[in-house]
Amino acid sequence: ALALAFEKTDPSTMERRPEKKHTSLLTPEMRVIIFIIGIVTDILLLLLFVWFWKYQAISIEHVRTHVFVGLGIYSLFFVFSCKNLHKNIWQYSIWDNKFLVASVFVGIALFVVPVYLPLTQQLLDLRPLRIFDWGLLVSLGIANIALIELAKWGFIKTRT
Repeated sequence: ALALAFEKTDPSTMERRPEKKHTSLLTPEMRVIIFIIGIVTDILLLLLFVWFWKYQAISIEHVRTHVFVGLGIYSLFFVFSCKNLHKNIWQYSIWDNKFLVASVFVGIALFVVPVYLPLTQQLLDLRPLRIFDWGLLVSLGIANIALIELAKWGFIKTRT
């Protein structure tokens, strides 16, 4: 969140109409992204939890590791979509804020290291993940970004 403070200003900001005096901080776009996409993400992670635990007979510790990493990936990918709610992610560079990119890489390290470092594995009761697990979790993170961008696209189309 702190790294977003170093975001470059959007040149189109001054072209937008001023907000009305009593406009809510939570715009319809933000509500959809926060609540609907958040609920969809939580449901996906719950389904992943149930699928691994019940139908794949994987230990509860391993399943908890999936959810831990899944939430981390979702949170770190999510920030790139939140850089601009008035444009889709393909309309701006996600790499122009070096602080944000560095923060995301630090964030990745902060949830990858505990999964593989024996001391933190034991402390947090985590299990190492396989390549398939990482692929699945990154795919879910990308699917979340696609949902967010679809919602943003819908709002952008209705505004124009």
